[in-house]
Amino acid sequence: MAYSYKGSISFGLVYIPVTLHSAVRDNSISFNMIDKKTMSRVKYKKTCADCDGREVKQEDIVKGFEYEEGNPVKEIKEQGSKPELKMAKALIEGMSGKFNPSDYKDEYRRKVQEAIERKIAGKEIVSPKEGGSGKMIDLMEALTKSLEITQKPKTSKRVTTKKTSERKKA
Repeated sequence: MAYSYKGSISFGLVYIPVTLHSAVRDNSISFNMIDKKTMSRVKYKKTCADCDGREVKQEDIVKGFEYEEGNPVKEIKEQGSKPELKMAKALIEGMSGKFNPSDYKDEYRRKVQEAIERKIAGKEIVSPKEGGSGKMIDLMEALTKSLEITQKPKTSKRVTTKKTSERKKA
């Protein structure tokens, strides 16, 4: 199965590769890019600028940063410190569990479908205002709190033995 997103999660020097796979194949809502003058579909072709317009496949594309004219840097390889790696492992273990798809609803699809139905009915579509708290948070503090919440208390099993003061006589 092809992945629908490939990226990473990183904090500090910890880098966690992530791929998301689609669990549902039936998507009844799909949009096409069209030219508003001719209403014809627009094609999107990724080509190499220095390779005479050769088409480049998605899996051959990486992100990079041009730190100097003509010198891009790609796929940074750094090792995290031991506390960062320990925290990353604890986060992953604490958030791991059985996946139940019925716990999740496709809110985006529902809202898009409602907007389409409003547009068909001739009503105006109003987009909600973006709101943000504007507060900056300390990522390490937030991750530490997240770990404290997700970690289950470890119970230790103790074996108790009964001491008898007298032995039964046969």
